Amino acid sequence: MELRAAPARETPAPLAVLVPSLATVVGAAWAFTIFPPLALLVIGAGLWPTALGGRSTYGARVSLVAAACTVLTCPVAFFLWWAVGINTSICGKDIGIVWTVLACFLGAIVFFGLGSFGVRTYRATSIMPPALLAGVLAMLAVLAVAPGAPGFCET
Repeated sequence: MELRAAPARETPAPLAVLVPSLATVVGAAWAFTIFPPLALLVIGAGLWPTALGGRSTYGARVSLVAAACTVLTCPVAFFLWWAVGINTSICGKDIGIVWTVLACFLGAIVFFGLGSFGVRTYRATSIMPPALLAGVLAMLAVLAVAPGAPGFCET
């Protein structure tokens, strides 16, 4: 299989797929904590702009399938977050706002970097879901090294 790269003039094009995809993941997680059926509405509402944003460069179908696969990775990512958090000193750790923002920023950068590579090489479906998991792991790594009193959670 041959790799094809998108032209350099289309540099912002991957963000048209990645930003709404990540916003859908975050919004669905938030909606699930408020009212679980609301998460389905958020997912549907988030997949539509993802397909629309990537339509001109990659095709609506490729963008939609890649975003849907990324959303389906959410339960795995959140289980990973819970499992690592509950079994380490991250759970209940008193972390400053700067470290929290840094963790979120690094997680987004990892997701956007790997996801952009996947979208630009037309392998978004197979690279975006692991990019989400890598972003979650990057966030956990920052929170693990952040200074603060170690927490404790019961399993």
